Amino acid sequence: MYAHIGIPRDDRPARYKWFARNFEFFGAPAAYFCTVDRRMGPPQWSDLGVYLQNLMLLAVDAGLATCPQECWAMYPETVGRVLDLPEDRVLFCGVAIGYEDKSAPANALRTERADEVEWLTVIV
Repeated sequence: MYAHIGIPRDDRPARYKWFARNFEFFGAPAAYFCTVDRRMGPPQWSDLGVYLQNLMLLAVDAGLATCPQECWAMYPETVGRVLDLPEDRVLFCGVAIGYEDKSAPANALRTERADEVEWLTVIV
């Protein structure tokens, strides 16, 4: 992604500056945080991922764009204090939500996908 937006791999200060934009929600006008009960295990974390995907698809249907940001989970105590999270909640991620800037180079990035023969097994 950094090469796509014109930041050379060896330009660490520029990469850090770009990464820091996560904590400004990349300029989005709104955001939300997702938490999960501390007692929940991998199946419930998977459920949370499905839930987030549905919220993001609903946003697209409403003409909005989203950006899930796991970087927020690096600072669970800080975010927890700001959000006044109860002790039984674990911060999963933040999600930026707003209108996509189609002229932004990062938003034009499209990555290649593995062919289904690499990840799909059909059992008949």
